Amino acid sequence: SFLCEPMDGSSSEECPPGFKYFLTSCINIDECKEVDNPCEEEEVCIDTEGSYSCESPEEFEVTV
Repeated sequence: SFLCEPMDGSSSEECPPGFKYFLTSCINIDECKEVDNPCEEEEVCIDTEGSYSCESPEEFEVTV
């Protein structure tokens, strides 16, 4: 997580893109859960630190 400092003496906390302020620091936003399906219908959303990626199901190996 990132430590967020008030910008220019303001009381609001600012975080880098893909993060939100929570309690005392910036935490990653899970765009796959917080945004209405940011990927195409047939793609799988993978959350990454500060962002996300969209992968096609064929790229995943299924193990049983």
